Amino acid sequence: MSAFKSDFLRIMSERGFIHQISDESALDQLFAKETVSAYIGFD
Repeated sequence: MSAFKSDFLRIMSERGFIHQISDESALDQLFAKETVSAYIGFD
């Protein structure tokens, strides 16, 4: 995908944080239309 609609995926892509996405168009649509909760943990 050349340009993401969601701010989150666009910014993560610009910063080089995205290596691989299984279904990027569906994920982009989800992020663009609603708030998505996530968890990230560090040890």
